[in-house]
Amino acid sequence: MSFDEPPVVPGRTPLLADYWTEQQLGAEIKRHPRTLARWRDRGIGPPFTPLGNSIFYRIDAVRKWMAEQERSPADIAAAREPRAPGRPKVHRLPIGSTPQKRPGRPRKYPRPGT
Repeated sequence: MSFDEPPVVPGRTPLLADYWTEQQLGAEIKRHPRTLARWRDRGIGPPFTPLGNSIFYRIDAVRKWMAEQERSPADIAAAREPRAPGRPKVHRLPIGSTPQKRPGRPRKYPRPGT
């Protein structure tokens, strides 16, 4: 028996059968594990269980969190703040044009080859 393979006990489900690892959840929702780490740091991701140096996500909790994230177009439109009447319109450049270069600070370290 190796460390990677837990012992198989007939009639008993593995302890972590209801959990995903960070990599498994990332693959499932098509997000990089670093994104999940950022979400944890910001407190905006699904609930997680730290266990030593590993992070586990209970599958039912992830499903519940995903259901809570559901939004309708009406919810999104209502959440947008309308532009104040005196606020000027944002200037957008015509398609295909390039913005004029603004003078910037000189580089502290010149680019190689210049």
